[in-house]
Amino acid sequence: MARMGEPETWVAGAVSAEFQGAALGDVRRSRRLVRTAVACAAKTQSSLPKALASKVALESTYHLFAHASVSEEAILQPHRDETRQRCLQASTVLVAHDTTEFVFSTHREGLGHLRSVNDHGFLMHGSLALTADGHRRPLGVLGAHFWTRSLEGESCKEAKKKRRSRTAADTPLESARWFAQCVVAEAQAGPLVSCMHVMDREGDSYELFAKLLARGSRFIIRNRVNRVARSEDEGPSEHIRTICEHAPVEFETLVPIARREAKDSPTRGTSLLARDARTAKLSAKAVALRIRKPPYLADLPMWLDLNVVYVSEVDTPEGLQPVEWILITTEPIDSLTDIMAVIEHYRARWIIEEWFKAIKTGCQVEKLQLETYDSLKNAIAMYLVLAWRMLVLRALARDQPEASAEVALSPSELGVLRLMQPDARLPTRPNVAQAFIAVAMMGGYIKHRVPPGWLTLARGFEKLILLERGWTAGRRSAHDGRDP
Repeated sequence: MARMGEPETWVAGAVSAEFQGAALGDVRRSRRLVRTAVACAAKTQSSLPKALASKVALESTYHLFAHASVSEEAILQPHRDETRQRCLQASTVLVAHDTTEFVFSTHREGLGHLRSVNDHGFLMHGSLALTADGHRRPLGVLGAHFWTRSLEGESCKEAKKKRRSRTAADTPLESARWFAQCVVAEAQAGPLVSCMHVMDREGDSYELFAKLLARGSRFIIRNRVNRVARSEDEGPSEHIRTICEHAPVEFETLVPIARREAKDSPTRGTSLLARDARTAKLSAKAVALRIRKPPYLADLPMWLDLNVVYVSEVDTPEGLQPVEWILITTEPIDSLTDIMAVIEHYRARWIIEEWFKAIKTGCQVEKLQLETYDSLKNAIAMYLVLAWRMLVLRALARDQPEASAEVALSPSELGVLRLMQPDARLPTRPNVAQAFIAVAMMGGYIKHRVPPGWLTLARGFEKLILLERGWTAGRRSAHDGRDP
């Protein structure tokens, strides 16, 4: 079992540790998964034909992903077992939830439509475990739920109308996935781990709040619907925003705001504007509320007691959209430390968006040429773990730049970096930030410019892993007295 923080373990250890023992119905298929994962980790930017060593290996991999006994759940389970052990060491973890879509240029068997009848693909709701200690280290994937949206030949408008009119006996609404994946994540993490679910506005649902409260689950969810509420002192009912705006300011603080590309919600059709990274001055307020049930919901409590942290930007630069978060949470708000913790935990949600970028840009999964929905799901399940590995180094470089590089890369990988990337000028004991830049430089990154993107980082990892293989093989051959 890999243990967090040791050299050659949870991040830098063999990729095979995250796939070993997958229950795929035949030990040969399990071995093929490990070999394929190791090969693709060395060439995340390459297609499967280029990543695999031979035609036989390629055909075996195609058969693996297409086999009826193979599923994305089975492929991910060894990694989730390893993730559970990492979560146990952390004790309390953040679980960031979000949805992304995978779009393919041509139709494949089993794919649905996305935003138009010309979009072929499917969606995935991911649940990513992160440490809650302020460093937000990605611990692994606790859940990945895939689904297709509409039938062949059916327009998105028709599919949306059908979803709205379905009865309770029909397939559950897409929104049910938020609660279902919270249950899955908690089960995967185990009873000894306290999970704190973190979601953006798409997770805002009174029904979800009620179900999570009934389970005793913890959460921080950004508010989208301006519901009716009242303060704990049984005052008059008002809307959440109105109550928050009239609450006293607890404190002001400077917070770095991440760069964001323009983004459309894959499930709600809403859009977010692009923005550059900046440091924002934020004002924070906090209030305990009783939130009233919407009239159209039945069989749920009339009122839910929850805490709200209201964050708004002060002195926003001209022409920019101000930051505003209304965070609904089960976490305490009794002190400034409590309120700041809620804000910091919510900010961890952006890491799951970086994971999605690593999957789609770093691993280029939307270029896979597999022919069916099931085989694509299986391949992407493998790449979810490979993208997590890249994400860890990037997260460590950002949040723990002074930590030893040995928590992110093995001694042999550091040896290769030092030898093959002399311009990086790695010291004898490099830190994570120095190693991160050296890996990116191997992928073509020019030092002192903007931070490296996923394409550059993926190329660097490819070269590093290939060179490390040769390094290790050469040292082993020399030790055995054979020609390498």
